[in-house]
Amino acid sequence: MKKIIDNKHKKIFFNAPPSKSISIRAIVIAMAVLKHNANINSFKINNFSKCKDSLTALNIAKQLGFVFDYKEYENLNTISLVYDSHSVLNNPIVIDCEESALCYRLFSSFTKLFSSDIKVLASNHLEKRIVKDKKIIINVEGSYEIDCSLTSQQLTGLIHTLPFMKYDSTIKINNLVSKGYIDLSIDLLKKAGINTSYSSDIISIAGNQTGNNNFLSVESDWSSASYFFVLGAITGDVIISGINVESKQPDAIILKLFKDIGVKISKTERELFAVSKSYYEGFEFDITDCPDLIGGLVVLALNAKTASKITGLNRLIYKESNRRDILLKVFSMLGGKIKLVKDSFEIQPSKLTGGFADSHNDHRIAMALAIASKLCKNPITLTGAECVNKSFPDFWEYIL
Repeated sequence: MKKIIDNKHKKIFFNAPPSKSISIRAIVIAMAVLKHNANINSFKINNFSKCKDSLTALNIAKQLGFVFDYKEYENLNTISLVYDSHSVLNNPIVIDCEESALCYRLFSSFTKLFSSDIKVLASNHLEKRIVKDKKIIINVEGSYEIDCSLTSQQLTGLIHTLPFMKYDSTIKINNLVSKGYIDLSIDLLKKAGINTSYSSDIISIAGNQTGNNNFLSVESDWSSASYFFVLGAITGDVIISGINVESKQPDAIILKLFKDIGVKISKTERELFAVSKSYYEGFEFDITDCPDLIGGLVVLALNAKTASKITGLNRLIYKESNRRDILLKVFSMLGGKIKLVKDSFEIQPSKLTGGFADSHNDHRIAMALAIASKLCKNPITLTGAECVNKSFPDFWEYIL
């Protein structure tokens, strides 16, 4: 799909979509509780994301014997999930995680809770991304050590699986990145009545847990919202609704960055944020723990008054694209003064020209280019625009 995005300014009232990451976690928690707690017959998830990755998780649940009812009520998508314990699962079961790395890494562990022979597949593109994953063997001793220098998603899989095993477990964590996503998992599990103990680099998990709650509500997505915060900073007239300032989502840190560099944000009643066009200083920022912010931060830096530096770029190599190299390529072609120095981008304020650009099938690249179009002299003709369906299918309705 091709989109032509010009630099015309318009007022935007942005209602942040549900979090893809939390929606997938909520599906897995609902499945575990329904399977292990005989007193809970149904599990409701409010504000469920309609994006491609979340629907992939829902389809996997169906393959594993869960039946769901999907309704839209007052603009909030609600999933009611039940477990058909009498369903016959044909062996072997093959579940396809398509392009979702979180689904692949989470279900690679979680499916061990089922007695059936289950094979977890990924798309060819995703297989190339996860080639450096070290296989995790679920063991009866319940003792694990895991390196999280590339991703925390394998650890996420363990955290959502081990509480429901028959034995207690401990996980020794080395080189943890994206700690905020682990905190997010632990907090969501706690809301469903599933407890873990996290101290320093050790997570202790009691086995034989069943959960005691049958409802979870999905927060709005800070990753998607961050691009509209940046859009407001460079154009003004953006109002953002529906986000939780107390959220454990790592990308909520963008509010602190905006405050530090002088972006004008005012909070009104009903949890609305009005972002005004701002003349702000350059900044230094480490994206190690919040890699999904990178596209918006590059655009923010290109529009700053002074130079900026973004570090931690090695986290970007194994995303939907090699996000580090692709951002360097596409923004340099648009006229951006951006250099890769070791693990950092050094970015100078730049006047962008516009022209042709490709998303490289990466939803964050597409979003960044869409926001950057407002800084361009000429329109951006973007190919592969449909990739935003991965996390935010309504994205273009707000931009165009």
